[in-house]
Amino acid sequence: TGYRIDDYNLRILKVFVGDDASGIVYADKYIDAAVSKTLYLTQNIDASETSSPAFLDGNGWVSVNGFNGSFDGSGYKITNLYQNRTYCGGLFGKDRYGCTIANLTIEDANIYAPGAGVLAYWLQAGSLNRAYLFYNCHTSGNITLTGSDLNYWNYDGTGGLIGALAGTSTYKTFVYDCTSDVNINGNADNGYHTETGDGTSGYFGGLIGYFPTTDSATYSHMEIHNCSASGNLDLKAAVGGNGIYTVGGLVGFLSYQNCKIYDSHATGSVKGDRIVGGFDGQNTSAAQITRCYATGNVEAYRNTAGGFSGSASGLYTDCYAWGNVVSAGDYVGGFFGSVGNYAAACPRLYSIGKVTGVGSNVGGFLGYRSSYTTFSNCYWDTETSGLSNGWGVWAGGGIPSQQPTGYDTADMKRKPNYVTWDFDTIWYMDYTAPVDEEW
Repeated sequence: TGYRIDDYNLRILKVFVGDDASGIVYADKYIDAAVSKTLYLTQNIDASETSSPAFLDGNGWVSVNGFNGSFDGSGYKITNLYQNRTYCGGLFGKDRYGCTIANLTIEDANIYAPGAGVLAYWLQAGSLNRAYLFYNCHTSGNITLTGSDLNYWNYDGTGGLIGALAGTSTYKTFVYDCTSDVNINGNADNGYHTETGDGTSGYFGGLIGYFPTTDSATYSHMEIHNCSASGNLDLKAAVGGNGIYTVGGLVGFLSYQNCKIYDSHATGSVKGDRIVGGFDGQNTSAAQITRCYATGNVEAYRNTAGGFSGSASGLYTDCYAWGNVVSAGDYVGGFFGSVGNYAAACPRLYSIGKVTGVGSNVGGFLGYRSSYTTFSNCYWDTETSGLSNGWGVWAGGGIPSQQPTGYDTADMKRKPNYVTWDFDTIWYMDYTAPVDEEW
């Protein structure tokens, strides 16, 4: 039946605390048994006590490290969780053992740390031959990045739900029906942190920050289905460094060889120094992204920004981007900022956001294409984007029929122009809205 978390409320949760950043030394002798058991909530928990100077050492919650059991929130909430730490932040911290967390809402969390995920910080399967499964989990609140090193412990990744998440070809990772409404505040101009960016400071996502590679097998390691993020992200390095990079509205950095994301979306605004996307920041792994969309505005303080993906080397199918895209530099597009060598065919995509950038790699649909990627039946709005050219630099060959097509707003509202698009089961054309409105 598992361990009930009810009568003692927050006092029971205190058994999770570790004594230092290295973790797995716990305040209660019974937690050694609990980390591999089933825990479940039987009521809501108000964690306001964690913000009290009298709670533990006065710095709030200490993340649970090494949890490898099952945590079922039973549909209840943990509210007002507070944490101010010099290391990882989140209800759960580091884990390499695999676990299941389900039916849990963490509401109005307030976390200050160099890296964090409101639900969990860094999870990598394999050590105990177990996978990760997350379903029906929801987070809201704020993460404020602090300190001088946002690459703490050499583990990158900050996300509204999970900071970094990795499976293997045998022990996979699944995230279903999860949402995040968490703002990630990391603009050094506001005094939050002093990280200058040394080439390793990156991977921030509205839902999940980083999907690191764990092995080279060709089978899918990770799957996200029916998930969303609505928080706003603002990441900017202090003056003098290389900048903070790879920022995405839903996911920051995809390095899985065959990651799959489908039926998911991001709606928050996304800002970062470079490699910034409304949905994903960077996809280097031929990840498959299907039936997804991004509607938030995107801004790169330095360069490389796309309404959907900042830098892409994956397969994108039946997706769209609505947000305006602004960059102080080049590699800027309404859908893609830059498309790399591992991308293949990308059918049935469109973008309508206004595109503003500097340099030759700026286009209404994509900024730069360096491979033989084809964009069959893809479109951008030449009026709303402000650009009649669909791309900046088209390198690597290809034929005109594989290039995106530009239409004015009126023609973008005509169903016959969308060749091979499935308007029965996937797409819907709203003929009731004026042609100059978003659709």
